[in-house]
Amino acid sequence: MTTENKAKIQIKYSSINVLKFSQFDVPEFTISNDNDLEYLSEFQAGVNEQTKEFSVTTTLRIKVLPIEEVFCELKVISKFIVLPFDIIKVNKDTKTLDIPENLVLEVSDIIMSTMRGILHERLRGTVLQNQVLPLVMAKNVIAT
Repeated sequence: MTTENKAKIQIKYSSINVLKFSQFDVPEFTISNDNDLEYLSEFQAGVNEQTKEFSVTTTLRIKVLPIEEVFCELKVISKFIVLPFDIIKVNKDTKTLDIPENLVLEVSDIIMSTMRGILHERLRGTVLQNQVLPLVMAKNVIAT
């Protein structure tokens, strides 16, 4: 992630696909406070230079701390059209991406908000259906 490029960036969703949602059989539990749930996330970025799309595959697991078990897992791929696309530098030798910090922060906020909505819908009818999912701002989570 680079902090050098602060150019105006246009971002538009091109697609959102739920790749996986799993709810696991876990022992009975009670949520007594917000600290009883742990949100574990993984992000994997990629680009498709032919379609000029930037994609992020996000996996989110909700772990119930009192029983030390994962309750559910959600995996989503979010694809974006980014203009200008050439702000994303692809190093084919090392298979790495150099992504401007402002793009990382903006896309992360969009993805986290989308994941919250998907989870809210998928958790209906479960013991977590009334659980308020945390609002997360990427700038507060990602070290810059």
